[in-house]
Amino acid sequence: MAEAEVDALMAIYCSDGEFTMLNTAETENGNMEYTFAICLTCSRNQADCFTSCTDQAVSRDEDNVKVKLTFILPREYLTSLPAVSIDCHKLNRQQTSLFRQELLCYAATLKNEYMVMDLIMWVSQHIWEYITCSNTQKNTNAAKEEPTWITILHIDHMRSQQKYIKIITSWVTELNLTGMLLLQGHLILLILQGQQSALKEYMVRHKTQRVDVDSGGRSCKEKMMSVLCELALPGSVDRCPDFTVRRLESQQDLVTTFQEMKLEDLYKKYVVMLTHTKS
Repeated sequence: MAEAEVDALMAIYCSDGEFTMLNTAETENGNMEYTFAICLTCSRNQADCFTSCTDQAVSRDEDNVKVKLTFILPREYLTSLPAVSIDCHKLNRQQTSLFRQELLCYAATLKNEYMVMDLIMWVSQHIWEYITCSNTQKNTNAAKEEPTWITILHIDHMRSQQKYIKIITSWVTELNLTGMLLLQGHLILLILQGQQSALKEYMVRHKTQRVDVDSGGRSCKEKMMSVLCELALPGSVDRCPDFTVRRLESQQDLVTTFQEMKLEDLYKKYVVMLTHTKS
């Protein structure tokens, strides 16, 4: 059970600031979904990799790096992989994306096993490879990757919001996409960023697999999702570091969110007309 693994992690990372439970939610069939963060200080010396953010490091500050890992254990864990986000001030956005992608590839080899502790150890053992490789092969390979694209999808409604969001998050993680799900009143927008091929695969899944329930409570496919835009990410726009869900109180909050993402032009061109029909 995921509960047993979470309890074990809480016991291991018991110092102040090490383990933070962010959310627990009971799913429709009684299983629990957990969202929590673990804070580490990783040393160049692998033997010192498992201290907490609040521990006093023995070695020099420049030889230590703080890493925050946020995990979402889905209802289907262990058959489904956990969602993982990584926050480390010494990694730029590109390095963080590559590091997360490799971590998820490693996680795939542990499917059907309790894996969180293994993932933590893997991060501790490999984080410095990415910090010190800014002019090495990893960056060379990154430069050869497909350019980043962005798509904005309009979802008409979510009857089973918890189930819908869980499936979206799972697909986004598997396809190494980032972005934001925006919920403002009756308006639901999904902003995704990543390689164009991954975005295409996401849209195929969204349109062909069951993501919601119908009025009778039966699983159903999405029939009313529309693609507002799909284009190369403008050079002036930074890619989102991870995928988040944001619940907005007002249309002004929606406008502000697009401004923060430097997507005002896309808002005016593709989204603003929807705010009048859904307000």
